Amino acid sequence: MPTIEDKIRMFRKEVNTGKLTSEQLAVYNIFTKSKGHPAHLSVLDSQNRVVPLVVTVGRYSEGCGHILLKHYNEPVGRVTASEILNMLKVIKQGRRTDDGHGHYDYRLKRKAGGVEYTLGVKITKKGDILKSFYSNRRK
Repeated sequence: MPTIEDKIRMFRKEVNTGKLTSEQLAVYNIFTKSKGHPAHLSVLDSQNRVVPLVVTVGRYSEGCGHILLKHYNEPVGRVTASEILNMLKVIKQGRRTDDGHGHYDYRLKRKAGGVEYTLGVKITKKGDILKSFYSNRRK
């Protein structure tokens, strides 16, 4: 089973940083750290709501550690490096669903191929914590 350091190396190798937008570069910089303070991103969703995301680093139950270990190039909920770099589009273009119990999701279905992406968020006193980002792929 790959370690977080293995996954970060794979992610770095797959990404061409010379062609990234500033937003993609911010996501890349967060996903290439294995420890440190949480990162803060602010994204405007399709309903013009500001979504202030806190992205944890070094925790494997949520945030980039969870996404890299559980979904990046893995069989269940698989996402690629390119999809991770563009995951904020799910907030910008997707629909929000609140569960009423301190969590909400943004979902975006890609027309070509029928892939649906989900970005899950947990609401806490410290902020809106990115829990996970995954697809409906099972392969």
